[in-house]
Amino acid sequence: MAKEIATKGPSEMIDGAAEAAPTDVNAGGFRGTPLKGRMMFGDTIEIDLSQRLAKYSNQYVGAYLAKSISADQREYIAYVCEPQYTPRNRVGPSYASIANGALLRLIGSGIGRIKDQNLSRFVFIYENALGKPIAEGDSIALGMKGEKLMEKVIGPIVNVLKDLRDNDIVHGGIRVSNLFDGGKDNYDHVVLGECLSLPPSMAQPVIYEPIDRALAQPTGRGLGTNQDDLYSLGVCIAMLMRTKDPMKGKTEAEIIQNKMQYGTFSTMLSSDEHLSGAVLELLRGLLYDDRNQRWTLDEVLTWLDGRRLSPKQSSKKLKAARPLPFNGKTYYYPASLARDFFQRPQEAVQLVEGGELYQWIKRSLDDEMMLMRFDSAVKSADEQGRGQSYWDRLISRMAICLDPEGPIRYKSLSVTGEGISTAMAEAFVLNKDLPTYAEIFTGSLLSYWMTTLTDLNYDMANFVTRFDACRNYIRQPGPGFGLERILYFLNPDVHCLSPVVSKFYARTPEEFLQACEEIAADQQHRPARLMDRHSIAFLCVKDRKVAEPYLYDLASNEPYRYALGTLQCLASIQRFYRMPPMRHLTQWMAEFIEPVFDRFHDRDVRRELRRKVSEIRDKGDLAKMLAVLDNAELLRNDLMNFRGAIRQYRALVQERDDLNIRAKDIKFYGRREGRETSVITAGFIATLLIVGVIILYFNGARIL
Repeated sequence: MAKEIATKGPSEMIDGAAEAAPTDVNAGGFRGTPLKGRMMFGDTIEIDLSQRLAKYSNQYVGAYLAKSISADQREYIAYVCEPQYTPRNRVGPSYASIANGALLRLIGSGIGRIKDQNLSRFVFIYENALGKPIAEGDSIALGMKGEKLMEKVIGPIVNVLKDLRDNDIVHGGIRVSNLFDGGKDNYDHVVLGECLSLPPSMAQPVIYEPIDRALAQPTGRGLGTNQDDLYSLGVCIAMLMRTKDPMKGKTEAEIIQNKMQYGTFSTMLSSDEHLSGAVLELLRGLLYDDRNQRWTLDEVLTWLDGRRLSPKQSSKKLKAARPLPFNGKTYYYPASLARDFFQRPQEAVQLVEGGELYQWIKRSLDDEMMLMRFDSAVKSADEQGRGQSYWDRLISRMAICLDPEGPIRYKSLSVTGEGISTAMAEAFVLNKDLPTYAEIFTGSLLSYWMTTLTDLNYDMANFVTRFDACRNYIRQPGPGFGLERILYFLNPDVHCLSPVVSKFYARTPEEFLQACEEIAADQQHRPARLMDRHSIAFLCVKDRKVAEPYLYDLASNEPYRYALGTLQCLASIQRFYRMPPMRHLTQWMAEFIEPVFDRFHDRDVRRELRRKVSEIRDKGDLAKMLAVLDNAELLRNDLMNFRGAIRQYRALVQERDDLNIRAKDIKFYGRREGRETSVITAGFIATLLIVGVIILYFNGARIL
């Protein structure tokens, strides 16, 4: 069967595959950002960015020569991560604790700085002990004997996988191009290469990935499991054993199609390969396309100990009794149709609404569960009406209906439930597909996907909780919420992507504040606004207490509120994390908070506040500066005095207006006042006379 697969062209295949780029088995051209100069990692290691090590690089991340600046001048391999691809920085300490000669040893990880460019990147420093790749080129068929393969490759790599599993790490980079000879001949010291500088499995060509993960975009494959590593190991073993490559010249889509129709084992080995021995039993166990049937690491270890396992029955792929025509091709397999549904959206919608797809599922596939998913998909797509994006909603749900084990597909996106976070990080950096992600979270696509999920490896309770929280975040448009909050909530490894601090690679509130200090030091290039949607969302996720209490001020359009909210947020970080003085930042804030002074009405108060701020601006204590300005008692007194002044002013204005009205007729001006004054005076005198007469009368004096 495998021989027939290798000889068929794309036009002869039953379920036609879409055109795609050729399979990149040995990590093709480098697509990362060109870097120049020298980068410092800490105070002891210097990375020479002019010496890129092509044989250790992959298509996304470059490997460079690094040297110790101490007397020994020891050499290392440095992987300098790209900002759009989230490295697995939290895994570094656990990975470094593994002592296994077949695993590339991690020396350290952290921020590397190019000082003259004021640029930071995350860096992994490894021991320079890889040697040469054990195979080069796109077509890999080394024809190794089973006994040698067992001793030199399978045993050491399985032990590595055991150590990784014990440390709760998935490698995600097991491929022939990532296997090295360790500087020894005859495969005496095979070493497994780097895996932490990219999201899991991102650099893996599709041939190394199980079908469900191969269908997802590289940045959106998700963490995966140790079983996925075992599958990749099985593909490597097949490549090293075979004498010719049946997939040579095939596109990625054609390779996936062959796996769907004939299975991975037949895809990897042509039928005329006369292979025998115990390794074939291991290959069959590792290359099951059904995850539930695939061998686990414990079963592989049992097999290596000499115990033979009962062969598992391969699950029969769901195939229709008659083909379904679509887009000029015929389809027997639902998963193939789901993959190609997005090529012709209008035809796909007609296929659904015309009833042809339903009848095909009912009569040719006879799958009751799929029929139930079909009805649920139609109802889910109708929930938001049949207006804009209805076609996209319907097609995405139908793809899940036909291939529930496949990725979540929507428009141009194809991600797993775990991989959506790393794919979003790339989208934010490259500023692409962001409205598409917003539609995914505002709609019910994720809810529908979770109801159809059949993979027991997923933690459903965790998915429900996390995606419900994301739905709440996307519904709140203000700073601290939206897609930015979702990104940092789902992806704890991503650094702050705010344009203000992105080049400093800040991963924590402390690093964010330190980045602000360095920005403040460059007076000519200080931004107009320091806290944007990204930085606010980043801080809310990393430590709610340093940002969430000030969201109202940070979202305000009033300059003084925004300035005060910024100072409050920065001061909270410095106080809670007990950070050293930030002199450049306090100097900047002394100017930045100018609108806050205008909040006070009394000129004397403003003058006194400016004097106090000027006294502490060079001390680097943001909390003290905040205490000067955020004084509730002073503000209350200023407001009361201002209101009293307003009342006094209104009285004076009223008196002025009165005088103006009376002065309009200058001829009679003062007469009325004179008359009124004379009347009052006469009345006063008369009152005195009357009182005097009464007093004399009662004293017995004769008045007349």
